[in-house]
Amino acid sequence: FNGICDLARERLSIAKKLGMNTVCSDSDPLEHKKKSLGTILVAESDPLNADIIKTLVEQIGFNTLVCQDGETALNLIYKNNPVLVISEEVLPKMDGFQIREKMLLSSVLKKVPFILMGYNKDDALISRAYSISVNHFLKKPYFPSELLGIITSIIKEKG
Repeated sequence: FNGICDLARERLSIAKKLGMNTVCSDSDPLEHKKKSLGTILVAESDPLNADIIKTLVEQIGFNTLVCQDGETALNLIYKNNPVLVISEEVLPKMDGFQIREKMLLSSVLKKVPFILMGYNKDDALISRAYSISVNHFLKKPYFPSELLGIITSIIKEKG
């Protein structure tokens, strides 16, 4: 039991250093960063979905930052300049569209690829997404292999 408590304290400490609302499932972030192909930010309000995406992304060699609201996502994007952003359409404090719109105001961040995910997907939302340079709008629920394929394709294009 003491070992589990120590591990939990260590992960809380790491999460604090990485920023608010960060999910930390890796006890040695420095070791993980050595192997990383870059950082992908995941903005997802459902902790279970966030953990699934985090696990998928880390399996293909990326470090992840995870948050549950748009305001925190934008702060983490400015601080960490990720290689890709994966955002849920509907988030507390700021939605995925607003995050992307704010990223477009920065000469550096407007080049960061952006995947938007949501349960609602229609012609109007698709048009809005592509008008603000969203690379892909993925409808939930999705197949994990589909998300991995999209990530891999976008990263190769960015090259």
